[in-house]
Amino acid sequence: ICLKNKESQVTDADFETIQFEIISILKTEPQTINSLLKKLRFKEAKSLRAIRFLLDNEKIKEDSQMKLTSI
Repeated sequence: ICLKNKESQVTDADFETIQFEIISILKTEPQTINSLLKKLRFKEAKSLRAIRFLLDNEKIKEDSQMKLTSI
């Protein structure tokens, strides 16, 4: 359990980098969550936390085709 928690912990610097990378990818082309996760170089748990944060704060959105796009 402790190892799982450590894997999903995100430093502020990592979080900023992940967010920047997500927005950069989505500016070029909308992506499904799965295709976006494959393009990111971070662990899935960390990437999902950043995606959720960006969705919650309306920096990105999900369209009718279930693809993420930058706002």
